Amino acid sequence: MLPPILEIHAVWHPEDGHQAEPFFESLLAHFRGTPFSGLIGGAVEVYRRSHSWGDNQAPPRPIDLPGEISGILEAPRICVVIPLVGTGLDAALLTPAWSEYLQAILDAEAQDKAATQVFPVLLPGCRTGAHTQALLGRHQMIAQTSGDGTLNHDATCRDLVQGIVQRRTGKRIKVFISHTKKAGQSEDIEGLVKAVRDAISSTRLYAFFDAQDIQPGDNWSETLINEAQNSAMLAIRTDLYPGRPWCQREMLTAKLAGLPVVTVDAVGHSEERGSFLMDHIARVAVTRTNTGWDRKSILVALNLLVDECLKRELWTEQRLAAADRTGLKDAWWAAHAPEPITLSPKLHEITDASFTEPIRILHPDPPLGAPELEALQSIADLAKITIDVMTPRQYAARGGA
Repeated sequence: MLPPILEIHAVWHPEDGHQAEPFFESLLAHFRGTPFSGLIGGAVEVYRRSHSWGDNQAPPRPIDLPGEISGILEAPRICVVIPLVGTGLDAALLTPAWSEYLQAILDAEAQDKAATQVFPVLLPGCRTGAHTQALLGRHQMIAQTSGDGTLNHDATCRDLVQGIVQRRTGKRIKVFISHTKKAGQSEDIEGLVKAVRDAISSTRLYAFFDAQDIQPGDNWSETLINEAQNSAMLAIRTDLYPGRPWCQREMLTAKLAGLPVVTVDAVGHSEERGSFLMDHIARVAVTRTNTGWDRKSILVALNLLVDECLKRELWTEQRLAAADRTGLKDAWWAAHAPEPITLSPKLHEITDASFTEPIRILHPDPPLGAPELEALQSIADLAKITIDVMTPRQYAARGGA
């Protein structure tokens, strides 16, 4: 059994439950959703901390923080604490018990900001006092509100996920926008790209856009390839996109680097031809409305892309944790299900080194279908190598063998 990787604890005062409870439920739904369901069990757990063992005025039950030894349970590698700051918590922090409870968490964060992470959420309608500001004033609140003044759960979850990833990597998530300027029949590529950039500008993400971010004198081809290797890619798939050489090169580079990729599918009329380089990735359909492009769909794609960034980090942590605990120490832990263009270079690595067959390839669920597995093995046959492709659930079903 692997140790817990990421634990998320939402902390609130019982008097703030009418606002905190719905947000907690949205956290549960988000982290139990499709993007994270393919990881090994225990990758993400979400907990509530709102009541003490008995006294409702006392602070909640303690949280096992990274580096601490509880004697029974192993502490997670990453612990995220979300103080939901409402009028109840703001008043409770005047008492020593609540103040000391939160201060202990902040002290752990100060020791290791990648392992213990605090992301306060200011609940709508709450104004914090000087005591709360003294504790949390250095932290950027991540809450975003909707037009009606209520908490925007989707946007707040995106900011939370983005913050977790950036604490782990030490880098801001950069969205590389891959697109073609060549338009097909009656296509509004310029309007779509603008809509994507406007959507990104409404978030805390950073966009790399070749028309403005490649500086005079730069080698534009090297710059594009370097950015595709070090970003998360949002591919705008319009009618002519799959056949454009540089779009193909950007997609290939991102896939070989194991980067998160999400496609905004905006095919307006028809594609001249598809491309085997462009599939095997998440896609979100976006359509035109009477007033332009559907902004909601673009935000769905961005939210999914940020989730894919966290999924990759958690998968890496599980690989490291599994090195000494399972029989998969020497397996290829692929961040995405293997496909011909990612399997081929791996086979070259294998043939240049000593290995034991079959070569095990572990990737997040869902599993590949039988025809897909047969196609991959036919490629491996050319190198006279047997591969064993499986997901965590398939590995567990075999009894860990």
